[in-house]
Amino acid sequence: MINPLKDVDCLTLSNRAKLIEQVSPQVMPCTPLGVMKILSEHNVDLSGKIVIVAGKRSLVGLPLFHMLHNRNATVTLCNPKVDGLNKITAEADVVISAVGKPNLITQLKPGAVAIDVGVSRDTAGKMCGDICEFAKR
Repeated sequence: MINPLKDVDCLTLSNRAKLIEQVSPQVMPCTPLGVMKILSEHNVDLSGKIVIVAGKRSLVGLPLFHMLHNRNATVTLCNPKVDGLNKITAEADVVISAVGKPNLITQLKPGAVAIDVGVSRDTAGKMCGDICEFAKR
């Protein structure tokens, strides 16, 4: 029922198909587009890189998977409940998390690019992301 020209999240079948087929839809989902702009601004070459996207929902994870894949990255879309998630993230060149679970990711490969778009509150009520602060160092 959403007009594809107003579908800012690429939830309609026509816009999702354009995203998958590497044809730019009229509008792009804002958070995945923001992640791609950050990677571009920092000159992160995605071609051939191992990229982990934690969070598989249709607003961020799924469109981001397609955008990264279209830039020739090897992308793994992970359910946040997967056993051994941190073992997987510790091997990736780029880790992007969009889950909304405090400190979900505790291990990163040295020199890896990490982008955290998951927002939540920890047990003390402090706003935090999915990637643990000490994992970023």
